[in-house]
Amino acid sequence: QKTKRYVFLCNRWFADDEDDGSIVRELVPENFLEEKLPKKYIVDVYTGDKFGFGKDDNIFLTIYGDKDYTHEHELVHSQTNKNKFEKQQIDRFIIESNDLGNIYKLKIRHNISGMLSDWYLEKIQLIKD
Repeated sequence: QKTKRYVFLCNRWFADDEDDGSIVRELVPENFLEEKLPKKYIVDVYTGDKFGFGKDDNIFLTIYGDKDYTHEHELVHSQTNKNKFEKQQIDRFIIESNDLGNIYKLKIRHNISGMLSDWYLEKIQLIKD
């Protein structure tokens, strides 16, 4: 019987204050075909014109495609704002995952951790990079 070895390269931080702030990574074997390599999903979260919460609450997102879906990602570090999810603000997040195919659904939630936990989500724009 032939032994098969798989190497999963990462070379990324698992820290909320380094790199992209993620503490979860999806890894693929280094010799996988190009189409199996991680894809970037750019997620723009539009908070509406209503009073709500800011940076102390946690938002979680799962992306569903016709080929696969992501695990639940906490949206930690906004690429565009220091205080995320404020009124009339657009926050950008980068999620890396395998190719999910055609996106057909998102699941978004928050953990209701603050005193003022209401949040008005206007929309989410997702770009597959």
